[in-house]
Amino acid sequence: MRVAESVLAELRSGGSLMGDGGLLQQFTKRVIEMTLELEISTHIESECGNSRNGYRSKNLLTEFGPMEVQIPRDRLGTFRPISTARWERRTSGIDDLVMSLLSRGLTTGEVVDHLREVYDVASTKTTISAITQRVHKEMERWCGRPLQSVYPLLSVDAFPVKVRGTEVVDRRMWAAVATDPAGQMEVLGLWLDAEGPRGNQHSFVTEVFADMRRRGAETVGVVLSGVPDADEAARRAWPSAVVQPAISRTTHAAVRLVKKYDVPALERGFREVLCTASEKEALIAEQALADAWGRRYPRLSEEIHKACNAFAPTLAMDARIRRALISFDVTTVQTMARFRKAARTSAQFPSTSSAMKRMYLLCRSGDFPNNAEQYWDATWHDAQRAFQQAFTQTLAPPVAPIRGTRKIT
Repeated sequence: MRVAESVLAELRSGGSLMGDGGLLQQFTKRVIEMTLELEISTHIESECGNSRNGYRSKNLLTEFGPMEVQIPRDRLGTFRPISTARWERRTSGIDDLVMSLLSRGLTTGEVVDHLREVYDVASTKTTISAITQRVHKEMERWCGRPLQSVYPLLSVDAFPVKVRGTEVVDRRMWAAVATDPAGQMEVLGLWLDAEGPRGNQHSFVTEVFADMRRRGAETVGVVLSGVPDADEAARRAWPSAVVQPAISRTTHAAVRLVKKYDVPALERGFREVLCTASEKEALIAEQALADAWGRRYPRLSEEIHKACNAFAPTLAMDARIRRALISFDVTTVQTMARFRKAARTSAQFPSTSSAMKRMYLLCRSGDFPNNAEQYWDATWHDAQRAFQQAFTQTLAPPVAPIRGTRKIT
């Protein structure tokens, strides 16, 4: 109560709450110094022959701006504070803030500007890069973590990144997004191709699938392939899986032929074809869609038939599975768009490690866009039983109902 009254009195006298010299900065400084005093008192009492030896100043970066903190010293030099480590120049809050900003797609230069403008913290790109180094080991553990044995849905796609070495080289980074039997989505891993788009992509994606199998992903129900190179490799990795080109990939050629304001209606038409009750009704809906759009766009009718022919592997499945595929495809498209945006924002990465760290931070944030979370939960709840019936020999026994909200991690 006394603290609140003193803060209110300070504000009434013209003081500021935030910023350099603000009340929060002063309060943080006092809390840190009081904690250090308590630590050294405990240390002196527990060590015979030791005593205090004055103070030394230390510049510390905090979420409330830079501040000079008085660190107590002891005669024997054995005092190691816990609240403010010996060589630490930043609080953990600053590190978490930097990680959060980078995971939202900001470049290191933009993070430096943000810290200076909002928090009055002077920093450099080198310092920001040093902060991200602490996630390197965490990233390695994440890339090699064990996977579940069963994934009903798996999507694999690639996006371009530019890596600077002796020259700027175009590379491809592969990402795999999957759904476990409980309906929880996660990014299974990231893989950076050493040879780039001109290399043997079929060979590399084969290694990607082999890595997932080594980590435990033994069974997959349906594979949505975002690039043609992954189709045959997926069939070899999981012979019992149904390999289907990604819905967004199969409809891309048709969507490009229509005007922008017609795109939502055409995509809705493709979804209606996929959501029909039977394969026969799907053929009828396909012909109706081709006739309706063919009158306005003569070349579109042929592309509609090509796209619907690519749906053949899944048209024989239960309509509930196909609805789940549509929702899953939308989410993976949004996920890949987030990766691509981060790659474009950075323009060039100084190293392959830097590119991997940047994309890992996106996965670590767990904040991928999804505008149909409740719809996905309901869709998967309906499709779960259908998956068990369609893949009786391969998928695990039925599991407990899905858990509340869904988030990609």
